[in-house]
Amino acid sequence: MGEAIERLKALREMPDVFDIPEEVLRPLHIAATQEALDAQRPHIPVLDKRARDMGIDRVRSLDDVVPLLFAHSNYKSYPASFLAQGRWKALLQWLAMVSTPDYSDVDVEGIADIDDLLQRLWAAGYCVTTSSGTGGKLSMVPKSTGDMNRLKDFILHFREMERPLPPERQFHFFCFGPVLGTYTATSINAFTIEGFARPDSTYVLIEEPMRNVAIMRMAEMRRRMADGTATPDEIAQMEAQAAAQSEQMKERFASMADKFLELRHERVWLSAMTAQLWDLMLLARERGIERAELGPGSVITGGGGRKHLNLPDDFQEQLNDFYGTRGPAGYGMSEMSWLYPACGAGRYHVHPFAAALILDERGERLLAREGVVEGRFAFMDPTTDYRWGGLISGDKVTADFGSCPCGRKGMTILDPIRRYADINADGDKIECAGTIDAYIRGGFAQTA
Repeated sequence: MGEAIERLKALREMPDVFDIPEEVLRPLHIAATQEALDAQRPHIPVLDKRARDMGIDRVRSLDDVVPLLFAHSNYKSYPASFLAQGRWKALLQWLAMVSTPDYSDVDVEGIADIDDLLQRLWAAGYCVTTSSGTGGKLSMVPKSTGDMNRLKDFILHFREMERPLPPERQFHFFCFGPVLGTYTATSINAFTIEGFARPDSTYVLIEEPMRNVAIMRMAEMRRRMADGTATPDEIAQMEAQAAAQSEQMKERFASMADKFLELRHERVWLSAMTAQLWDLMLLARERGIERAELGPGSVITGGGGRKHLNLPDDFQEQLNDFYGTRGPAGYGMSEMSWLYPACGAGRYHVHPFAAALILDERGERLLAREGVVEGRFAFMDPTTDYRWGGLISGDKVTADFGSCPCGRKGMTILDPIRRYADINADGDKIECAGTIDAYIRGGFAQTA
């Protein structure tokens, strides 16, 4: 690992890692990105090809980083037939094209589905985390054990900005989500419970491991229903399963809600996505509870935003009024090593280990790094082990390079954060990194 990358990681020991001006960090980010490019380019074929095509060998400024950023769809750029047909060796070959390991030590004998393969990968030390979008195609992000330990370090020691919060298992803990599985959110939930949940007062909505294959089958059925290829028997079977699962979740949710409302005046930790926070609020209102009035020192984490939920325009204001919060507790995505926690002023603070980049909507040009800037969010994290740390997101953000009202000098992201796909139909179209899929297909054409 290079000297600049080590210096970046050493910033973890600063008294306040979120109080460093962006212009101070910039030279270190550029030097560390050069080191990451030199180290990873020989092992990540799509990165090497992109660098060769763009003629970039030296990173002299953050502008040079932009053409090397991967699209957020990069980690689901494998052919869908690999999963549908159980072509596990081919899927590992794809993983090797987008990350540094070659995965030759992963035994695929007897693997039945994608969850089996992921279990083998994790057992071999490849922590491939997953997520799925509305399209249902699984995103697979290769991470090392060190990457996961850094995420855990953030969860246990840095997520709460405004007050020291030692991980002493001191909260009544309500997790309205899963804690087992390969989704990044499940790892975050598990780390949080390990650090802050009272062993005698921990409540989890989904105790079973998240099964990727079940989510994929449901998405595939939705696609077939939309295009008219699903049979009536298949639709009836899926609807029956969905109804049974929904009924089970309703019962669990109601039971957890009862307990939460009983204990809410004590010190509680509520971890939930926006949809669950909303449903919990509605249930409380039905019982005549207009405000949660949580106990002193209580914490709410989670979020996820409106996305495609059918919520009123003022949903966040209603949530803030009910829970006594100022908005989501943080901003981030599963590809990031650390997230951006919210300060007392309600702004999301950029951590120093990666350069946050604000691009034009097409993702082709870095915008000026001064004042208040609005554009597409991207980042370059040179500290990642197995994957190239440069990524363009689908989010439209407003960034402030000046000082925050909370007093810190580091760069901040402001609410609201929106998805370009929700703003216009072509919003997810990214120009500069959009040919990664073609690289992948080309690679398999040459090696199949």
